[in-house]
Amino acid sequence: MLEVNNYKEIRSCKECNKTFIAWKCRRTIYCCLTCKRLSWSKLEIYKTRTAEVFKKISKTISGRKRPEISGSKCYKWKGGRSKCYKTGYYSLKYKKWRKSVFERDEYTCKECNIKGVYLTAHHIKSFAHYPKLRFDLSNGKTLCESCHSKTDNYKGRCKSKLNK
Repeated sequence: MLEVNNYKEIRSCKECNKTFIAWKCRRTIYCCLTCKRLSWSKLEIYKTRTAEVFKKISKTISGRKRPEISGSKCYKWKGGRSKCYKTGYYSLKYKKWRKSVFERDEYTCKECNIKGVYLTAHHIKSFAHYPKLRFDLSNGKTLCESCHSKTDNYKGRCKSKLNK
Protein backbone atom coordinates (compact mmCIF):
# COMPACT_ATOMS: atom_id res chain seq x y z
CA MET A 1 0.00 0.00 0.00
CA LEU A 2 1.44 3.31 -1.13
CA GLU A 3 0.92 6.46 0.86
CA VAL A 4 -0.72 9.44 -0.93
CA ASN A 5 -0.58 11.81 2.05
CA ASN A 6 -0.88 11.60 5.83
CA TYR A 7 -4.54 10.64 5.63
CA LYS A 8 -4.96 8.62 2.41
CA GLU A 9 -3.27 5.67 0.75
CA ILE A 10 -3.49 3.62 -2.46
CA ARG A 11 -5.12 0.18 -2.07
CA SER A 12 -6.15 -2.59 -4.44
CA CYS A 13 -9.76 -3.82 -4.62
CA LYS A 14 -10.40 -7.27 -3.14
CA GLU A 15 -12.84 -8.15 -5.94
CA CYS A 16 -11.45 -6.66 -9.19
CA ASN A 17 -7.84 -5.77 -8.17
CA LYS A 18 -8.17 -2.16 -9.37
CA THR A 19 -6.18 0.41 -7.44
CA PHE A 20 -8.07 3.13 -5.59
CA ILE A 21 -7.39 5.84 -3.01
CA ALA A 22 -8.86 5.25 0.45
CA TRP A 23 -8.74 6.90 3.85
CA LYS A 24 -6.24 5.27 6.19
CA CYS A 25 -8.63 5.31 9.11
CA ARG A 26 -11.29 3.30 7.21
CA ARG A 27 -11.20 -0.40 6.42
CA THR A 28 -12.24 -0.01 2.79
CA ILE A 29 -11.35 -3.09 0.72
CA TYR A 30 -13.55 -2.51 -2.34
CA CYS A 31 -13.19 0.18 -5.00
CA CYS A 32 -16.94 0.61 -5.50
CA LEU A 33 -20.36 -0.56 -4.36
CA THR A 34 -20.67 -2.94 -7.34
CA CYS A 35 -17.58 -4.87 -6.25
CA LYS A 36 -18.86 -5.00 -2.70
CA ARG A 37 -22.21 -6.45 -3.83
CA LEU A 38 -20.46 -8.95 -6.08
CA SER A 39 -18.46 -10.29 -3.15
CA TRP A 40 -21.60 -10.52 -1.03
CA SER A 41 -23.34 -12.56 -3.73
CA LYS A 42 -20.56 -15.14 -3.45
CA LEU A 43 -21.30 -15.74 0.24
CA GLU A 44 -22.97 -19.08 1.11
CA ILE A 45 -25.94 -17.47 2.89
CA TYR A 46 -26.98 -15.69 -0.31
CA LYS A 47 -26.56 -18.79 -2.49
CA THR A 48 -29.07 -20.81 -0.44
CA ARG A 49 -31.80 -18.19 -0.48
CA THR A 50 -34.05 -17.80 -3.50
CA ALA A 51 -35.63 -14.64 -4.86
CA GLU A 52 -38.93 -15.59 -3.20
CA VAL A 53 -37.26 -15.74 0.21
CA PHE A 54 -35.78 -12.26 -0.29
CA LYS A 55 -39.22 -10.91 -1.28
CA LYS A 56 -40.78 -12.38 1.86
CA ILE A 57 -38.05 -10.90 4.05
CA SER A 58 -38.41 -7.43 2.52
CA LYS A 59 -42.21 -7.63 2.86
CA THR A 60 -42.06 -8.44 6.57
CA ILE A 61 -39.45 -5.78 7.25
CA SER A 62 -41.33 -3.04 5.36
CA GLY A 63 -44.65 -3.86 7.07
CA ARG A 64 -43.10 -3.82 10.53
CA LYS A 65 -43.55 -0.73 12.65
CA ARG A 66 -41.34 0.30 15.53
CA PRO A 67 -43.21 0.00 18.80
CA GLU A 68 -44.20 3.30 20.35
CA ILE A 69 -42.28 3.43 23.59
CA SER A 70 -43.55 6.40 25.54
CA GLY A 71 -44.81 7.27 28.96
CA SER A 72 -44.23 4.77 31.74
CA LYS A 73 -42.92 2.16 29.27
CA CYS A 74 -39.93 4.33 28.28
CA TYR A 75 -36.63 3.72 30.07
CA LYS A 76 -36.24 7.48 30.70
CA TRP A 77 -39.56 7.71 32.54
CA LYS A 78 -39.34 9.63 35.82
CA GLY A 79 -42.87 9.31 37.10
CA GLY A 80 -44.36 12.17 35.10
CA ARG A 81 -41.85 14.78 36.28
CA SER A 82 -40.37 17.02 33.61
CA LYS A 83 -38.38 20.19 33.35
CA CYS A 84 -41.37 22.18 32.19
CA TYR A 85 -40.10 25.22 34.11
CA LYS A 86 -37.34 25.54 31.50
CA THR A 87 -39.87 26.55 28.86
CA GLY A 88 -40.79 29.55 30.99
CA TYR A 89 -37.40 31.14 30.33
CA TYR A 90 -38.20 31.33 26.62
CA SER A 91 -41.67 32.81 26.97
CA LEU A 92 -42.64 36.35 26.08
CA LYS A 93 -43.92 36.86 29.63
CA TYR A 94 -40.43 36.09 31.03
CA LYS A 95 -38.76 38.48 28.59
CA LYS A 96 -41.13 41.28 29.59
CA TRP A 97 -40.52 40.55 33.31
CA ARG A 98 -36.74 40.59 32.77
CA LYS A 99 -36.86 43.90 30.89
CA SER A 100 -39.07 45.53 33.53
CA VAL A 101 -36.67 44.40 36.30
CA PHE A 102 -33.75 45.97 34.41
CA GLU A 103 -35.67 49.21 33.81
CA ARG A 104 -36.76 49.44 37.46
CA ASP A 105 -33.16 49.00 38.64
CA GLU A 106 -31.84 51.37 35.90
CA TYR A 107 -29.54 48.69 34.42
CA THR A 108 -27.22 48.71 37.45
CA CYS A 109 -26.20 45.82 39.69
CA LYS A 110 -28.00 46.12 43.04
CA GLU A 111 -25.06 44.62 44.99
CA CYS A 112 -22.01 46.46 43.64
CA ASN A 113 -23.68 49.38 41.73
CA ILE A 114 -21.78 48.65 38.50
CA LYS A 115 -23.06 49.63 35.03
CA GLY A 116 -22.09 48.59 31.52
CA VAL A 117 -21.44 44.90 32.19
CA TYR A 118 -23.48 41.78 31.45
CA LEU A 119 -26.49 41.85 33.77
CA THR A 120 -28.81 39.12 34.99
CA ALA A 121 -32.38 39.38 36.22
CA HIS A 122 -32.12 37.32 39.41
CA HIS A 123 -35.11 35.59 41.00
CA ILE A 124 -34.94 36.13 44.77
CA LYS A 125 -37.14 33.10 45.33
CA SER A 126 -36.32 30.25 42.95
CA PHE A 127 -37.94 30.20 39.50
CA ALA A 128 -38.38 26.42 39.67
CA HIS A 129 -39.74 26.09 43.20
CA TYR A 130 -41.99 29.16 43.34
CA PRO A 131 -44.04 29.12 40.11
CA LYS A 132 -46.50 31.72 41.42
CA LEU A 133 -43.69 34.24 41.94
CA ARG A 134 -41.96 33.69 38.59
CA PHE A 135 -43.19 36.87 36.96
CA ASP A 136 -43.72 38.96 40.09
CA LEU A 137 -41.67 42.16 39.80
CA SER A 138 -40.87 42.21 43.53
CA ASN A 139 -39.25 38.76 43.20
CA GLY A 140 -36.53 40.04 40.87
CA LYS A 141 -33.41 42.17 41.09
CA THR A 142 -30.65 43.12 38.67
CA LEU A 143 -27.23 41.60 39.35
CA CYS A 144 -23.93 41.43 37.48
CA GLU A 145 -22.58 37.95 36.71
CA SER A 146 -20.04 37.91 39.57
CA CYS A 147 -22.65 38.97 42.17
CA HIS A 148 -25.20 36.56 40.71
CA SER A 149 -22.80 33.62 41.11
CA LYS A 150 -22.63 34.33 44.87
CA THR A 151 -26.40 33.98 45.41
CA ASP A 152 -28.04 31.06 47.21
CA ASN A 153 -29.98 29.76 44.21
CA TYR A 154 -27.40 30.28 41.44
CA LYS A 155 -27.51 27.52 38.75
CA GLY A 156 -29.80 25.19 40.66
CA ARG A 157 -28.20 25.25 44.12
CA CYS A 158 -31.37 26.29 45.81
CA LYS A 159 -31.22 26.95 49.53
CA SER A 160 -34.43 28.98 49.38
CA LYS A 161 -36.24 25.65 48.83
CA LEU A 162 -35.84 25.02 52.57
CA ASN A 163 -37.71 28.22 53.40
CA LYS A 164 -40.73 27.10 51.37
